[in-house]
Amino acid sequence: FGRRVMEETAGNPFFVESVMRILVENGTVYLENGEWAASTEVGEIEIPSISEVFLRRISLLEDTQRTVLEVIAVCGLPTSPIVINKVCQIDSDIFHEALTVLLQRQMVKGAEGTEIKYVTNHDRMRKTVYKNLELERLKELHQGIAETIESVYAENLDLQFAVLARHYSSSDNKEKALKYCIAAGNQAKETYANELAIEMFQKVLELLPQEELTSPLGLEITEKLGDCYYLIGGKYHEAQSCFEKVLSYSDKKLDKARQIARIGNCQFQRGELGPSIDKYWNAICLLGGSRPWIFMLSTVVSLSRNLFYNYFPWHFRGTAKGDKEKRISELIGSYLQLSFAYFFNDPMSMALPILRAANIAEKYKLPHKMAHAFSTLSTIYATLCLYKPALKVGNRGTAIARELNDPWLIGISLASKALLLQYWGMNEEAIEDANEAIEKLLKSGGIFELATAYIQIWWANYSLGNIKACLETVVEMDNMITRTGAYQISKFAKYLFIWVYAYCGNFDDANSYYEQYMELVDKNDQFSICSTFFIKGYMNLFKGEIDEAISELTAAKELKERENLIHDYFAVIYGRLTQAILEKIRFGAVDKKERTRLLKTCKKLIRKALSLCKKHPNYIPNAVLASAIYKRVKGNKSKAKKLFEKCRQVAEEQKAKLHLAEAYYEEGRCMLEDGEPAELYRVLLEKALSLYEKCGATLYVSRVQELLGQKTDDIPVSNEKAHA
Repeated sequence: FGRRVMEETAGNPFFVESVMRILVENGTVYLENGEWAASTEVGEIEIPSISEVFLRRISLLEDTQRTVLEVIAVCGLPTSPIVINKVCQIDSDIFHEALTVLLQRQMVKGAEGTEIKYVTNHDRMRKTVYKNLELERLKELHQGIAETIESVYAENLDLQFAVLARHYSSSDNKEKALKYCIAAGNQAKETYANELAIEMFQKVLELLPQEELTSPLGLEITEKLGDCYYLIGGKYHEAQSCFEKVLSYSDKKLDKARQIARIGNCQFQRGELGPSIDKYWNAICLLGGSRPWIFMLSTVVSLSRNLFYNYFPWHFRGTAKGDKEKRISELIGSYLQLSFAYFFNDPMSMALPILRAANIAEKYKLPHKMAHAFSTLSTIYATLCLYKPALKVGNRGTAIARELNDPWLIGISLASKALLLQYWGMNEEAIEDANEAIEKLLKSGGIFELATAYIQIWWANYSLGNIKACLETVVEMDNMITRTGAYQISKFAKYLFIWVYAYCGNFDDANSYYEQYMELVDKNDQFSICSTFFIKGYMNLFKGEIDEAISELTAAKELKERENLIHDYFAVIYGRLTQAILEKIRFGAVDKKERTRLLKTCKKLIRKALSLCKKHPNYIPNAVLASAIYKRVKGNKSKAKKLFEKCRQVAEEQKAKLHLAEAYYEEGRCMLEDGEPAELYRVLLEKALSLYEKCGATLYVSRVQELLGQKTDDIPVSNEKAHA
């Protein structure tokens, strides 16, 4: 009997209680001489379904009690007794008597909150009542509830738009249904309640006559619906369909440009970079912009103008109102979206659209666009190593966003600031800003920007040596973003998984995510293609497959240099490639001529790495470490020692435990290979072990433990020592 009750109720305590209550009420189960008994054999007791239970209990109610229950069920949301009573149209005393009975029978309950409101005890109860009402009765109740809400909340009706929209949509009053659905949809869109906005706009399109779907109102609602589909992610095809429909009925340049740019946004999120870039340029040309013949020259001109605005912000001319303001806003937006597409397709071209967007926003003083453009521009200045202008422009963007109190603008400005802080090795501060950015973006939407904030948290935690936090971050990012269908950014969750699992020595999972990553990489996405070479080489280096690591890292380096990919993300290639080559020299079978050639290659790579890290502080430990190992292999132990110390000093300043552990590990390893006293190298290796354990880098924990457990006779002999 207990098992059958469990199967019917799925173990829900409220349902179990309801089933038992009805069995007691109909006499199937009863108390006899203080003990429970049944009117038939226990195994033969017929257990009613939950719906039957609820219908049976409803049938036992008096008419007024049933009326009150029906009104509460049709209201759906927690509702005040004033509204319920007015809809029931019964005497107040009788109403409260009926309500008390329903509360005692646990068919309704008081809702949580400061204001007294009531709701059905369980949603299944509400659905059962609702389903068994006749259609005309339902329409009558919805109409009555809506009219009562209009009357009771007349002074704050804007807080009831969505409720009124739902009730009038289920009544025969289609005129008011349309009115409130539009109002509720617009309100929800403005506050980034995108799911609610989609519901409301869909209802509007259902309510409009077929011939009015292509009217100005129908097209406006269709476009807004597309915007909401785009913001929630995972609905890019639906969003594009909305924009294409509006485009087919647009005759003005501004309207056409707006739809073309939005179609480009959908293509970009799906990783279709080439088509999206063409769409953005088409939109820009329709809006009065121009596609430059010589990118570099146009970039220099735009940069000069932007620096002038930056240092002399009071020197501007231009006013934009009405249609001109709309055109300028769309132009700025198209330029900014174009810059994101160029970041992956042709990074050297991304500066121009950002600079143009910032210049136009500055010229016409459009606050929303200034906040967006300045936040994006700050990353460009940082990439050019113009850190003071970067911080100044970024802070302006953040200040404007906070003044506007726009969660989306605040989110993107903080995500950009986190990127700057991470460049400078200020990892804890970067995590703080990125977390606030995520909080704002989760409320407002914007999958690309949300992913950017997650990525900054990941990199900052990686630099700090928090491998566990890295894994938690990428799991959260993957769950949040991958299901949205935003392939252009979701693939980076796979990339970060590869990195974490490789560092932990879990190469099976790392390879699995590498295959998933490769499936998402577009042939026009040079940034991601370079990343595939780099991460594969990194895995090979971790696994000790040195020749394969050198091959992959060399391919990444050559592609980076050929395509002029941004240093910020690939400067580390030079240090890691140097380490791979030095591993080959130390333990590979290379002759004297080959050794000389490889050392010359290392010298060039180190020179490049050290040059880049001067402008990007977060890469200093990696570059200096490669230089220290190089000096050790060359036999310059005193210089190597100073470089190892410098690497550790910088890592400590940046609180970068992983880099610090690596510096101790590599110096201790070199000393062990050269046969130096155990008391010297063991101190370094033990410090490395302690740090690796704190970081959770299990691959290196086992490697250091292995070195510490070796006897002198078991020490591997480097190739350099063999030559000597």
